[in-house]
Amino acid sequence: MKRVQRIALAGVLILIMRIVPVAAQQITIYNKSQSAGTDTGNSQVLSLDDALKMPQETMRTSTNWTNEELFRGVKMREMLKHFGLYGKTIHFICYDGYDYRIPMSDVVKYDLLLAYERNGKRMTIKTLGPFALIYPRSKYPKELGGQDVDAKFIWMIKNIYVE
Repeated sequence: MKRVQRIALAGVLILIMRIVPVAAQQITIYNKSQSAGTDTGNSQVLSLDDALKMPQETMRTSTNWTNEELFRGVKMREMLKHFGLYGKTIHFICYDGYDYRIPMSDVVKYDLLLAYERNGKRMTIKTLGPFALIYPRSKYPKELGGQDVDAKFIWMIKNIYVE
C-alpha cells in the first residue's frame, strides 16, 4: 500500500512541476473598483509571449540585489495602457508571499520597467523572475538609493491589482 501511495505522490509531483512553470511565466492582472475597493472580476493575463509582442525596452541599472546590470522588458505604462488599466495604486503579489503597493505616480515619474530578462537571460523563479519591477536607480541615485526604496524593487511577480 505504501508503494502505491508513493507512486501516486510521485505522479502528482511530476504533474505539479509541469504545470507550475507555465503558470510562473505569466502575471494575472486585476482591475479593482476604486469606489468599493473590491475585485470587479476584470482579470487579464500577461504571459511572457504577450510581453514579447509589446514594445521592448532595456534599462541598465543597479538594484538592491544586483550590481549594475542590463534588464529587458516592457514599460509599466505601456503594459497598463495595453490592458486599459488606470488607477492610483498598483498592488503586487509575489510567488514568495511578498506584497507591496506603489503609487501610480512612480510609473510615470520613473518610467518603470516590468523586466523578464537580466543580462540577456530569461528570469525564472530561481533567478527572481519571471517578472520583476525595476526602478532606474542608476539614473536617480539620490532619490532611489535608500533602504526605504528597496521595498519597491519587486521580483517574482505573480499578481498585479490596479486600484
